Amino acid sequence: MRSRDGEKRHDETRGEVRMSTIRVFLISLAIAAVTTAAMAKDAGLSGKDVCVSAEVVSVDMGDSRLVIKTTGGDGSYGYVNLKVIPETGFSRGSETISMPDLKPGDKATVDYVTDPAGISVAVSVYLEAGDDAEQPSILEEESGNIGEGL
Repeated sequence: MRSRDGEKRHDETRGEVRMSTIRVFLISLAIAAVTTAAMAKDAGLSGKDVCVSAEVVSVDMGDSRLVIKTTGGDGSYGYVNLKVIPETGFSRGSETISMPDLKPGDKATVDYVTDPAGISVAVSVYLEAGDDAEQPSILEEESGNIGEGL
């Protein structure tokens, strides 16, 4: 919808930005799923392939283990204890990182395989890039609503 002078309304622009963000997320998730299946096969892993949004709870370098907390759409949550193998991939945005770079509280998309014996092995861990969640959006900056909520 346009205003009398022909410019787009603020709420319409915000909706377009949200739809673009959703499209990028869905495309990224599809690419991650295909990549995960290939990586799991290359690492000789077989079993149930799972992709979840999670929070890093703990990182155990000595035992090569990672514990994540997943949250369901109904508000329920669960913990997954993952074995980390040399083939496990770690990234933050487009940057390749390693297991020691993970910190409790990091938000991530985690792909893992659970074998028939019930052992869950991390295939890839994708952390959100930088401090994007801390920065105001362009729309908030333009509207002057920084820190005031929407």
